[in-house]
Amino acid sequence: MQASTDRSDSAPFIEFILQMILDAILSSDASDQDTAQASVQVSDQVKRLIQNMEQKEYSLTELMALLDLSHRATFQKNYLTPALEAGVVERTLPDKPKSPKQKYKLKGNYS
Repeated sequence: MQASTDRSDSAPFIEFILQMILDAILSSDASDQDTAQASVQVSDQVKRLIQNMEQKEYSLTELMALLDLSHRATFQKNYLTPALEAGVVERTLPDKPKSPKQKYKLKGNYS
């Protein structure tokens, strides 16, 4: 993590955090190879999502536009839900997950 500070570049920190998330996902079900392969795919999608996000709030539509995606259900299943479950993205209205005013933001300082 000192590499991020030395270079004024957050990429090493982001890579470190993503590796920690991936390790946690893989260790939770390492005995099932198919599940492990699916976890790697999900991790890549979560990585893509958070690398494109800035420290601001986004609607679901805005997040999909960031990634040039148009199918809401697929985006939610493969990107948003895993990012929420991994704790790298959070809802601005956690008590109202289906609110039309719901927005999403990076949890912590990932940018």
